Amino acid sequence: MSDIGRGDHETSADQLGRLRARLRSTPSNASDSASGPDSTRSPGRESAHQQVLAVLDGMDADYTVEGGDVYGRWEQGIFQFSDLGERDAEPVLQVHGTWELVLPEDAYPQAALFCNEWNAVNAWPKAYAQIEEVEHVVGIFGETTVDLTAAPTAEQVELVVSQGIGTALLLFDAAAEAFPDARAIE
Repeated sequence: MSDIGRGDHETSADQLGRLRARLRSTPSNASDSASGPDSTRSPGRESAHQQVLAVLDGMDADYTVEGGDVYGRWEQGIFQFSDLGERDAEPVLQVHGTWELVLPEDAYPQAALFCNEWNAVNAWPKAYAQIEEVEHVVGIFGETTVDLTAAPTAEQVELVVSQGIGTALLLFDAAAEAFPDARAIE
């Protein structure tokens, strides 16, 4: 993940602008449209990984690949895109976002309450707070995990990636408002 620099905020804003445009243009019945005759189907787990890369390329996103995982940065978040499925099984695509700010360890109860309140009213992403034991700080995370079909369409993968990033950024915006004294990850 060290290859992803904080970079130019304009680049992050451009990436987010393209993402928001895609979210606005995605039909609300994307699951219905993804099964039509024009859908691009590719077999197996490797194709899901390749489809994630294609989605990110289509966004002109700045990302890096380490092992089987893909990492990228948008606004206030660092994102990891992973296939959690077992070998030779249907892909389970996860978009895992890490808020780029942290809280002091003693703020864990407030952070956990914040995440619980988020989860009570929002389906995505699943929000949680966790104490980082080495640095003794609290991180806030958002995860969108979807069990895809054995041959996911490009549209399905694009929807999971776009929604995973977009909803996590909403979580991180809310966290920034709730915790104005949060500091940057070192």
